[in-house]
Amino acid sequence: MRLLIIIIFFFACSTESIKLDSTGHSSEIVIVSNASTENKEQIEKLEKLFLSEIYGLTRFEPQFKLLNVEESDFKNIIRRHKNIIIFTDNYPTKKINNVWSKNQIVWYLDYNDINFNQKINEIFDDFYLQELKSYKAINQSNRNTKLSELLSLKYGKQFVVTNNFVKAYDSDKVTIFTDNKSNNELIQHIVFFKTEKPVLSKNQLYLLTDSLSKRLLKGSKLGSHVKIEKMYEPILYKGFYRGLWKLNKGFMGGPIIIGNYNELEIITFGIIFAPNTDKRSYIKKMEAILSFE
Repeated sequence: MRLLIIIIFFFACSTESIKLDSTGHSSEIVIVSNASTENKEQIEKLEKLFLSEIYGLTRFEPQFKLLNVEESDFKNIIRRHKNIIIFTDNYPTKKINNVWSKNQIVWYLDYNDINFNQKINEIFDDFYLQELKSYKAINQSNRNTKLSELLSLKYGKQFVVTNNFVKAYDSDKVTIFTDNKSNNELIQHIVFFKTEKPVLSKNQLYLLTDSLSKRLLKGSKLGSHVKIEKMYEPILYKGFYRGLWKLNKGFMGGPIIIGNYNELEIITFGIIFAPNTDKRSYIKKMEAILSFE
């Protein structure tokens, strides 16, 4: 009996050690179900949440990309996907990591869970957070040591600025980094501002953001500058205010993300101009930069 236990233990450890890395992108989630009529409503609820619109973009882009798979087809390389949700009616709602591959998240979701709506929101938040961590890891691998250490010394927290940015402006209270490609297909600005006291209202936050932008983020024409688009007021979502910016006396615009860290008396915001491409990945990378450790 002892020999049998040792053999089983050795086999389990060996199986764990030979698991391959997960496949797929952090924005993709495989949905496994039997697609029966009686469970259609629950599946549609989950899809409505995960395919909802990312606020603060000029055109529709979903929160996640869903890959629907029938139970009978869920095998081989599909099982190695990074993110999986498996609908079930004989297993409680539960998260298990690394079931079929390394760095994998698998959620079992009970169709009949009495807290179904609460659970799908919990699962959404988990995948949202895991994707943020994934982008932080990507940023860390492309970290600009000099610029990141500048922020650490100045603001006392670990922000990770990537190598595609350069320092455009630096004073006692304000630091600006810019990513401006020569063909103007992608322009990004990140601003860090040390306030003298906590900013307690969103109106005050918007006024400070607009004031800094008017003074430091100018266009090529006389009197042109970046400002928050008042027709598309930012909303607070997952710790950041999200909306649109536009160029006063100009035709440029795009997403703006604003962070307000009252405990540090710091305002951060980033703007993105990428007119000919999807902006979801830029939003996620920006969010990761503006989040400190």
